[in-house]
Amino acid sequence: MKKQYLRLEQRLMEWMNRCSKSRLILFLLGGLLILNLGVLLIPDIPHAHDLSFQLSRISSLAESFKLGEIPRVYLGYLNNYGYANGLFYGDLLLYIPALLVCLGMNVVLAYKLFLVLVTVATMATVYFCVQTLVNSRYASLVAVTLCTLSSYRVIDIFIRGALAEVCAFIFIPLIVVGLYEVIYRNPKRWYWLSIGFAGCFLTHNISFALMVGFTFLFVCFGVKQFFKEKSRFGYLILATVVTIGMVSYFLFPMLEQMMSDQFVLTTETVTADVAGSTRSLIEVFLALPYGKHDGIAGIGIVFVMVLLLRFNKRNGCFQINQLTDQLFLFALLSIWAVTPFFPWKLVLRVLSPLAMIQFSWRLFLTITVFLSILGGIYAMRTMTSMKKRVRFYGLIVGLLMVPYLLNVGGQYASYLYHTRVTGLIQPVDLSTYSIGLGEYLPLGANPTEISERGEVIMSNDDQLQVTFSRKGLTLSVKYHGASSSAYLDLPLVYYKGYQIDDPSLTLVKSEEGLVRVQLNGQTEGTFTIAYAGTRLAQVTVWVSCLTTMGVLVYIYRNTKNSKQR
Repeated sequence: MKKQYLRLEQRLMEWMNRCSKSRLILFLLGGLLILNLGVLLIPDIPHAHDLSFQLSRISSLAESFKLGEIPRVYLGYLNNYGYANGLFYGDLLLYIPALLVCLGMNVVLAYKLFLVLVTVATMATVYFCVQTLVNSRYASLVAVTLCTLSSYRVIDIFIRGALAEVCAFIFIPLIVVGLYEVIYRNPKRWYWLSIGFAGCFLTHNISFALMVGFTFLFVCFGVKQFFKEKSRFGYLILATVVTIGMVSYFLFPMLEQMMSDQFVLTTETVTADVAGSTRSLIEVFLALPYGKHDGIAGIGIVFVMVLLLRFNKRNGCFQINQLTDQLFLFALLSIWAVTPFFPWKLVLRVLSPLAMIQFSWRLFLTITVFLSILGGIYAMRTMTSMKKRVRFYGLIVGLLMVPYLLNVGGQYASYLYHTRVTGLIQPVDLSTYSIGLGEYLPLGANPTEISERGEVIMSNDDQLQVTFSRKGLTLSVKYHGASSSAYLDLPLVYYKGYQIDDPSLTLVKSEEGLVRVQLNGQTEGTFTIAYAGTRLAQVTVWVSCLTTMGVLVYIYRNTKNSKQR
């Protein structure tokens, strides 16, 4: 057996020596993609926790695109009353699968293809990040493998259906690159910090908040660099301002909504019991996503090996002013924060906004990315021969595939058995769009009451006669016989930004959280109402477009000047 293994290893080494490095890397990355998402070739898809919510978002966006609209309030939700996903939950990347649905693709197939694109983008940014830090193809390959096949990311895709968090994996490596450039290398490449943070904010607000906190720590540990070259601080401020400009079309309208009204999001989720979601140290690495863990697996034993590699003498002494050792320290800090030993209750008394992360295991995201980057770098330094590198790479793939097969294999086996044998599970139903926990409903709006209410216009005047037609969230209404104090409650959930074409009428929110039109003494008439957004929302779209164009021009000129040098 040993002889056969050595003979196979020798043939593999000979084949690798014959291949060009670029082709070999592409071959391995392609194989990695198949390992990660090959199961998507199976028809249909298991019912991940948030799958129906994600498919609903894509389907609703596609409906709006077909009407020629780019929505902030989504169609099809709550019997077409509308739901403000687009005002509170970044959806820019979801335009891709929504456009595929518009072209006639099945929504599940569009979702699967989008997962492939997101995974390729994640592989690209992780590879780029490690190449920037250490300029090693092997280190980049190991980091990409660790991140792509990591338990937490795999669970996000196949069991939790946490699409926004899966997308956040794309941008965190870019933030790391941006911090490295601004603090330690070429601050004129600050734009990676802006792109990373903008992308993170527009996909997953919680990941954005976590990275803001870590960026503060990175800046504190690198403060000596800012005193040496004060221009670096200027570039950091520039990156911050540009980031705000790039996301202003989403940021400021969201803040405007939250300041103008109360929502489930702002009144309930901030009280999440973060301390109650901690895990034992063993569970942090080895837990399976079943039973009491409710879909959350440990990060995997492979990262224990990464942590231990740091203490190999080839990785040198610990230096807090090095970005890699800061990543290591923050990964350890994050692991501590997921365990019961971390004083969450005390921390939240001082920093109550941290409750927005809801669960301590959210930190698995940053732990996974940080340790994946470090795993590549440590492997490059400690595995000095080709044979050692091949063996180490095979080892990490093996350690990653064991939990993959347990988690994803178990999920698919259960799904296929219950759909094709017992019939206990049916394919995902999109006849009713999922609002999840209803976080973006205004206080007073009750989904059950809305469902029972139906698509009707109600009034406080029993004698009033009203008819209406609808196109998406645009209602054309005709009324007559109204009393002086009459009003109309429309089949629309109220969000600031609805506009009416009759200036004599007034729009307010009803006690049930719906759009109410006060007729102000008008006895008859017609009007059209639609969600056009507020003036602030309209202006900030231009701010974001112009800022993004400016960043692209800067990148082009900076790259061109670098090549000329």
